[in-house]
Amino acid sequence: MPEVCVIILNYNGWADTIECLESLLQSTYDNYQIVVVDNASTDNSLNFLKAWADDRLSVFRNQGGPLKLPLSSEKKLLSSAVYKQAELDYDADDSKICNATERIIFIAAEKNRGYAAGNNIGLRWTLIKDSFAYCWLLNNDTVIACDCLEELMRYACDKHTAITGCSLFNYAKPETIQSLGGHINRFFGTSHPILKKERLKNDLDYIEGAALLIEKGCLDRNGLMPEEYFLYFEEVDYCFKVCQNQFRLGVALKAVVYHKANLISARGSTSNTGRESEFLDMLILKNRARFSKKYLKNRFGLKLGLLISAIIRIKRGQFKVAWKIIINLAVR
Repeated sequence: MPEVCVIILNYNGWADTIECLESLLQSTYDNYQIVVVDNASTDNSLNFLKAWADDRLSVFRNQGGPLKLPLSSEKKLLSSAVYKQAELDYDADDSKICNATERIIFIAAEKNRGYAAGNNIGLRWTLIKDSFAYCWLLNNDTVIACDCLEELMRYACDKHTAITGCSLFNYAKPETIQSLGGHINRFFGTSHPILKKERLKNDLDYIEGAALLIEKGCLDRNGLMPEEYFLYFEEVDYCFKVCQNQFRLGVALKAVVYHKANLISARGSTSNTGRESEFLDMLILKNRARFSKKYLKNRFGLKLGLLISAIIRIKRGQFKVAWKIIINLAVR
């Protein structure tokens, strides 16, 4: 049973994070340590999370949730510790981290610098404490099946995959597959979730960042997650880099994770017109362009794809976003 570092990034979502942690604590695979990185939350998340770990906050479970997961009859006694990001700096004393045996480690980030940067804080913990054989990036808005980590580790060890994904199901509709992995259209640079296992052999290009297991040797060779994206496409970039270095991807179909967010809308298909939605829409399109120029080298396909995106948003009435896309097209 190789030791796993489970890394969960929290930003203003302590209730979701606690539900995720509750499901982790019921895991049939026991050799793991959890690292929760609080990405400079503004809702007092870290205090809520620490109170829950210290049994000063009632056991949280979404009683009205669709999964109907059972509550354990006894509250597990948890050991936990809180660290500051500065304690993981390259010139800091590593002895305290190397000897840390607490089940849950909370790390307070100094600043929210995005998804990849937040997860990299946890990955730094993995690199410092050398006992880990794998690290598992797990979104805080997920709930795992009790045998998920066991099935994930069995597959990764048997198949010798460097990065391994899960069967990602929709939390609100637990029978609906959200993603088994992802595929990149090499012409337009668009990303698409794979929904059928038959497509994995030929179409698997990346593992969804919501639940992504990385083998330690892969991490040592390929380094940390790329931070230039802030949010979206960082896992696509990392998987492409890994594959270029002759490492293998795989999906443990028996490992089940339930995810609350909508991956399709996260790829720019949302029809919402709110300010936050428009910001994320532009961020996805910019990151798509950044990724395409880095790996695909197809400027014509990228420009054509962005032009189509602008037309779609004009039809939706999203004129500000469409105008920004057109300006970006003129600059490129």
